[in-house]
Amino acid sequence: INGYWSHDAILRIVENLCNNAVKFGKEHSPVTLFLDMVENMVSIKVHNFGKVITPENLEKLFEPYQRPDEKSTSHKPGWGLGLTLVKGLAEAHHGRVEVESSELDGTSFTVYLSRDCRLKK
Repeated sequence: INGYWSHDAILRIVENLCNNAVKFGKEHSPVTLFLDMVENMVSIKVHNFGKVITPENLEKLFEPYQRPDEKSTSHKPGWGLGLTLVKGLAEAHHGRVEVESSELDGTSFTVYLSRDCRLKK
C-alpha cells in the first residue's frame, strides 16, 4: 500500500495502539495488526482480547487525561494522552479513529487515513 503521510505520525499511531493493546490486553493473548485499503483510505487496525471497554468509557476515551476504569488501570503506567494523540494525528491526515469492543470479539482500534494527506478534503 502506497501513500503520503508523516513517518513520525504513523509510527506514533502504531506504537500507541500496540502499547495499549499489550498493556490492557489479556495476558498471553495475541495482539494483531491489520493493514488494508478501504475505498480511498488506508486502515490500520490493532486488535486484542482483554477487558471490554464500556460504552461510558468509549464516550470519553479520546479526551485528554482520561483512562478507562481507574480501579482496574491504576497499576498500569500512563498519562491518558496516547489515544488523544492518535485521534489528533489521524485527523491531521484527513482520517478518523473507530473503536469496537465486545466480550466475544475483543477490542479493535481502527485508524483510517487518507492515502495522500497533502490533499485537502
